Amino acid sequence: MIISLISNWLYWHFIEFPIEILKGTWNFIVFFLNYFSISKLIRTFFSPWKKAEWDKPKGFNPGLLFKIGFSNMISRVIGAFLRSFVIISGFVLVIITLIIGATVFIFWIISPALIVLGLIKSFEIMF
Repeated sequence: MIISLISNWLYWHFIEFPIEILKGTWNFIVFFLNYFSISKLIRTFFSPWKKAEWDKPKGFNPGLLFKIGFSNMISRVIGAFLRSFVIISGFVLVIITLIIGATVFIFWIISPALIVLGLIKSFEIMF
């Protein structure tokens, strides 16, 4: 019975729960990628911000055509700038999630050894 209990604990501690840690980390990564819509922002990187775009007037007016072209270009530059800020923010959160997930995973795997080493060290100090 005690061997079954130990084997169940070993299986849970080293197989089942590390898989759950990896699943949880992956879920956070997918959440941040979807929350920040990173794939859509990359696809529409040079689109005008909030679709603010001016149509060309009928007829030929070089001054007005230049003004509209310049305004459309500025709208696209603003869109690219703001999208790059959001994309970078999303990737930073994904990297932080990876670091935290890896730290939790490693700590979980080595925690039994740390407990045993702590007990050994405490007995050395006591005796």
